[in-house]
Amino acid sequence: MDQEARTGRAPIVPCLEVRGGRTIEPSGIPGLSDPRDPVEITETYRRQGAAAVILDIAYDGDEHGRLLRILPRLAAAAPRLWVTFADGRAPSAAAAEAILAAGAEAIGFGTTAVEDPPFVRELAARHGSERILGTLDVRRAGPGRWDVVTHGGARSSGLDAVSWAGVLAGLGAGTLLPNSLDGEEAGAGYDLPLYRAIAGVVDLPLIASGGGARPEHLCEGLKQPNVRFAVVNKATHTGAMSIAQAHAYLRDRGLG
Repeated sequence: MDQEARTGRAPIVPCLEVRGGRTIEPSGIPGLSDPRDPVEITETYRRQGAAAVILDIAYDGDEHGRLLRILPRLAAAAPRLWVTFADGRAPSAAAAEAILAAGAEAIGFGTTAVEDPPFVRELAARHGSERILGTLDVRRAGPGRWDVVTHGGARSSGLDAVSWAGVLAGLGAGTLLPNSLDGEEAGAGYDLPLYRAIAGVVDLPLIASGGGARPEHLCEGLKQPNVRFAVVNKATHTGAMSIAQAHAYLRDRGLG
């Protein structure tokens, strides 16, 4: 994944929340003909210089079938396409296989990893660690401590996030995506000590996630050890900050 950050694209990864083949909230990006079409939004992010796009799927009813129908178009529109799940649960091994076959470059499922670690190991063995995102939603539990939470943040797993990151690496995840729910809710920047703590015990590329609302937040996150990419969501999806603007800010500081 390091190569993309060296090819002129910004190390920025917008996240689209999708249900029923449509973004959950209409985008505020100027100039869109359909502000809920994830394909058009993804194409816009690609033109602005994003390194990848995360599709965060909220499952309901026949969501899997709808996802498989749009994934090839999304994969063609994205610089690279990563798929995660809103509640952290992969629907099944067969569904994960189908998502990868339909065009997703990598897939991540935090809740399923906690509940069924062999699921991660087996998928990594079949497809390679580069196609497995070790995703973990976390909340602060005290100075230098974070709890892993599951089911979209609704349940505490009782696992220490830094230790669990090491387990995910051992299971075969090729990149770790620690998402701070505290940061996500505050929008005041990434949880920088979290990335430093994980980088101290796991030598894998990290994706900063949760709290990136302004270009300076992205800059701070990307300066942390092993952090290769920074996730953005509401700031770019609402049109408050464009990928192009953030890219220019990072480039001026030697990070774009």
